[in-house]
Amino acid sequence: MLTLERLKELFHYDPATGMLTRLVSMGNSQAGAQVTSTNGDGYRIVAIDRKRYKVARVAWFYMTGEWPVAQVDHKDLDRLNDAWSNLRAATHSQNMTNRRFPGCHFADGGWTVRIQKDGVRHYLGRFSSFDAASKAYQAAALVHHGEFACL
Repeated sequence: MLTLERLKELFHYDPATGMLTRLVSMGNSQAGAQVTSTNGDGYRIVAIDRKRYKVARVAWFYMTGEWPVAQVDHKDLDRLNDAWSNLRAATHSQNMTNRRFPGCHFADGGWTVRIQKDGVRHYLGRFSSFDAASKAYQAAALVHHGEFACL
C-alpha cells in the first residue's frame, strides 16, 4: 500500500489547481511533468509503484493523510477538476446523486421523473416539458440529497 511519505517523495499536489506534479523522473515521465493521463471514464489517473490510482483519491490522501473510506466526489461534475475545494468524501449513493439530469428520462413524448434514496425509488410524476421535470426533481433532490443534490 502506498504510504504518504512515498507519495510526497514522488509527487507534489497543488490544492488550488488540483494538479499532481512529478518530483522525480520515472520511466518516460520527467520530473516537473504534470499528470495528465485519464482512464476510460474520464478521471485523471496516475501509476505509482506499478499500481494505478485516481488522482482525486491521491489528492485526498495527500491532503488528509488518510485514504478515502468510500469515494471522492467532484462537486462541479468535472472529472478533471481535482482542486481540493472541488473534492469531497461521498458514499456511493451520494456520489450517484451528483450527476447531470439524474432522475429525468424522456420516453413516449414526456419526461418521467424519479428519485432514489437509500435504495428506494420514488416516482415524482410525468411532465410534458424538461423544465417542469427538472424543477420537480430539484425540489425532491434538496429534500432527499441535501448538499449532494445536483441542481
